[in-house]
Amino acid sequence: MIPFTAETPFQKLIGEFLVILEKNDEREAERFLVDHIKEFPPEVRDGIVMGFLEKTLSMGAVSQEDEEVGKFQTAAIKKYKELENEERSLKKEQGLEEMRASIFRKDPE
Repeated sequence: MIPFTAETPFQKLIGEFLVILEKNDEREAERFLVDHIKEFPPEVRDGIVMGFLEKTLSMGAVSQEDEEVGKFQTAAIKKYKELENEERSLKKEQGLEEMRASIFRKDPE
């Protein structure tokens, strides 16, 4: 005869959560944790809250990092355009100098 063991509410909760995890649906897993947060023991609840906090902070860090990269890219593009304009100006000036030189050059007779 197989001994009967009753499933505790916590075990049932974990079982439901494991079924969701097997689906690889992160949003559904997060929604489950939020919806059932009060049903978890305090130490597990603290871990869940810390996990959400870490995720939020890391998302903020990524966003801040993306912002910094964007600023760098914008500055690089601006500098590139400035250099292009300078190069055009120098070529224009060089062309004028060559024109002046050819006008004022004395041809040997």
